Amino acid sequence: MAFAIAAIGLAVVFQAFSIGLNTADRVDERMNALRFAQSKLASLGHDIAIRDGLTVGDPEAGFSWVVEVTSQTVDIEGPAPSRLPELAHVVVRVSTAEGDGPPLVELRTVRPVDGS
Repeated sequence: MAFAIAAIGLAVVFQAFSIGLNTADRVDERMNALRFAQSKLASLGHDIAIRDGLTVGDPEAGFSWVVEVTSQTVDIEGPAPSRLPELAHVVVRVSTAEGDGPPLVELRTVRPVDGS
């Protein structure tokens, strides 16, 4: 009887430990995806043009990625300045290399368009 109780206790402890490790792995994967997405944002205007459209990158570093750029208009009340910068809404989505499921990370920003 004591052995059965100890075995059940060990099973519960093992399951809790296993869940903790699985959670830590998922957090680590999301942190790596976040760093990867930030690197893609940093490459905008250099390796990735800031032009309307979708850029789908080859899987790298264990992640697949997509950069979506959409022109954004600026409405100004009153007298308009002589020249407004053209802006683009940028979304970077990073998923697992298999691309299954929702993105691990999605970052959004507004950037000046190339040539402005």
